[in-house]
Amino acid sequence: MRLTVIGTGYLGAVHAACMVSIGHEVLGMDADEDKISQLAEGRSPFFEPGLEELLYSGVRSERLRFTDSMADATRFGDVLASAEEDRSDTTRASVTSRSRPDLGSAADAWPRTCVRCRPGLRNSAQRTPPHS
Repeated sequence: MRLTVIGTGYLGAVHAACMVSIGHEVLGMDADEDKISQLAEGRSPFFEPGLEELLYSGVRSERLRFTDSMADATRFGDVLASAEEDRSDTTRASVTSRSRPDLGSAADAWPRTCVRCRPGLRNSAQRTPPHS
Protein backbone atom coordinates (compact mmCIF):
# COMPACT_ATOMS: atom_id res chain seq x y z
CA MET A 1 0.00 0.00 0.00
CA ARG A 2 1.14 3.56 -0.66
CA LEU A 3 0.63 5.87 2.30
CA THR A 4 1.03 9.63 2.61
CA VAL A 5 1.66 11.03 6.09
CA ILE A 6 0.96 14.75 6.51
CA GLY A 7 3.01 16.05 9.44
CA THR A 8 6.36 14.50 10.35
CA GLY A 9 6.62 15.33 14.03
CA TYR A 10 6.66 12.78 16.83
CA LEU A 11 3.59 10.92 15.62
CA GLY A 12 4.02 11.27 11.85
CA ALA A 13 7.70 10.37 11.57
CA VAL A 14 7.30 7.31 13.79
CA HIS A 15 4.14 6.23 11.95
CA ALA A 16 5.84 6.62 8.56
CA ALA A 17 8.96 4.69 9.59
CA CYS A 18 6.94 1.87 11.18
CA MET A 19 4.67 1.51 8.14
CA VAL A 20 7.73 1.18 5.90
CA SER A 21 9.20 -1.42 8.25
CA ILE A 22 6.17 -3.66 7.66
CA GLY A 23 6.38 -3.33 3.88
CA HIS A 24 4.46 -0.23 2.83
CA GLU A 25 5.72 2.62 0.66
CA VAL A 26 5.43 5.99 2.44
CA LEU A 27 5.76 9.66 1.55
CA GLY A 28 6.00 12.00 4.54
CA MET A 29 5.02 15.65 3.99
CA ASP A 30 5.78 18.62 6.21
CA ALA A 31 6.08 22.38 5.69
CA ASP A 32 9.29 22.48 7.79
CA GLU A 33 12.07 22.21 5.19
CA ASP A 34 14.81 21.65 7.79
CA LYS A 35 12.91 18.73 9.28
CA ILE A 36 12.28 17.26 5.81
CA SER A 37 16.00 17.55 4.95
CA GLN A 38 16.99 15.66 8.10
CA LEU A 39 14.38 12.96 7.61
CA ALA A 40 15.30 12.52 3.94
CA GLU A 41 18.84 11.69 5.09
CA GLY A 42 17.50 9.09 7.52
CA ARG A 43 18.16 11.30 10.56
CA SER A 44 15.58 12.03 13.24
CA PRO A 45 15.06 15.68 14.28
CA PHE A 46 14.12 14.46 17.79
CA PHE A 47 15.00 11.54 20.04
CA GLU A 48 12.85 8.43 19.89
CA PRO A 49 14.53 5.09 20.68
CA GLY A 50 15.08 3.05 17.50
CA LEU A 51 13.59 5.66 15.17
CA GLU A 52 16.78 6.73 13.45
CA GLU A 53 17.57 3.11 12.49
CA LEU A 54 14.06 2.69 11.03
CA LEU A 55 14.30 5.99 9.15
CA TYR A 56 17.73 5.21 7.73
CA SER A 57 16.65 1.74 6.63
CA GLY A 58 13.45 3.05 5.03
CA VAL A 59 15.18 5.88 3.17
CA ARG A 60 17.94 3.54 1.98
CA SER A 61 15.35 1.06 0.67
CA GLU A 62 13.68 3.95 -1.23
CA ARG A 63 10.31 2.98 0.28
CA LEU A 64 10.40 6.06 2.55
CA ARG A 65 10.62 9.55 1.08
CA PHE A 66 9.86 13.05 2.30
CA THR A 67 8.57 16.22 0.66
CA ASP A 68 7.37 19.71 1.45
CA SER A 69 4.95 19.64 -1.51
CA MET A 70 1.26 19.22 -0.65
CA ALA A 71 0.55 18.54 -4.34
CA ASP A 72 3.00 15.61 -4.36
CA ALA A 73 1.63 14.36 -1.05
CA THR A 74 -1.99 14.24 -2.20
CA ARG A 75 -1.09 12.50 -5.47
CA PHE A 76 1.10 9.82 -3.91
CA GLY A 77 -0.84 7.63 -1.50
CA ASP A 78 -3.79 5.29 -1.50
CA VAL A 79 -4.31 6.46 2.07
CA LEU A 80 -3.62 9.92 3.47
CA ALA A 81 -2.91 10.13 7.21
CA SER A 82 -2.82 13.50 8.94
CA ALA A 83 -0.54 13.37 11.97
CA GLU A 84 -0.52 16.71 13.74
CA GLU A 85 0.15 17.78 17.30
CA ASP A 86 -2.83 18.84 19.37
CA ARG A 87 -2.33 22.52 20.23
CA SER A 88 -4.49 22.38 23.38
CA ASP A 89 -3.79 24.88 26.11
CA THR A 90 -2.24 22.66 28.79
CA THR A 91 -1.44 25.56 31.11
CA ARG A 92 -5.06 25.62 32.33
CA ALA A 93 -5.52 21.85 32.53
CA SER A 94 -5.42 20.13 35.90
CA VAL A 95 -6.43 16.83 37.39
CA THR A 96 -9.89 18.18 38.17
CA SER A 97 -10.46 20.09 34.92
CA ARG A 98 -10.77 19.01 31.34
CA SER A 99 -9.00 20.78 28.54
CA ARG A 100 -10.56 20.70 25.12
CA PRO A 101 -8.44 19.67 22.16
CA ASP A 102 -7.48 22.48 19.82
CA LEU A 103 -8.12 21.11 16.36
CA GLY A 104 -7.32 24.43 14.71
CA SER A 105 -4.33 23.05 12.84
CA ALA A 106 -6.47 20.29 11.36
CA ALA A 107 -9.29 22.69 10.57
CA ASP A 108 -6.79 24.96 8.80
CA ALA A 109 -5.06 22.15 6.89
CA TRP A 110 -7.91 19.91 5.69
CA PRO A 111 -9.62 22.36 3.31
CA ARG A 112 -6.28 23.01 1.57
CA THR A 113 -5.48 19.31 1.54
CA CYS A 114 -8.83 17.93 0.46
CA VAL A 115 -9.24 20.27 -2.48
CA ARG A 116 -6.24 18.48 -4.03
CA CYS A 117 -7.36 14.93 -3.17
CA ARG A 118 -8.50 12.62 -5.90
CA PRO A 119 -11.78 10.70 -5.61
CA GLY A 120 -11.47 7.46 -3.67
CA LEU A 121 -8.51 8.54 -1.52
CA ARG A 122 -8.98 7.23 2.01
CA ASN A 123 -7.92 9.45 4.88
CA SER A 124 -7.42 9.29 8.60
CA ALA A 125 -6.50 11.87 11.20
CA GLN A 126 -4.27 11.26 14.20
CA ARG A 127 -3.36 13.62 17.02
CA THR A 128 -0.62 13.60 19.62
CA PRO A 129 -1.54 14.85 23.08
CA PRO A 130 -0.14 18.26 23.94
CA HIS A 131 3.23 18.36 25.69
CA SER A 132 3.22 19.85 29.16
